[in-house]
Amino acid sequence: AIWHDIQTLVLEEHQRMTKLIELCYPNSNIQLEFTVEHLLTFFTETAHTSL
Repeated sequence: AIWHDIQTLVLEEHQRMTKLIELCYPNSNIQLEFTVEHLLTFFTETAHTSL
């Protein structure tokens, strides 16, 4: 419940920041240092260790 909500918010924020970077710095190859896959891995590992 709470972890799912946090995960959703973090993924939405990642998407928002990615779009903002693309809008403000087009064709610059600037990107966040972590991907959605990194975030999903983090949340999966966190869920397993917090049981």
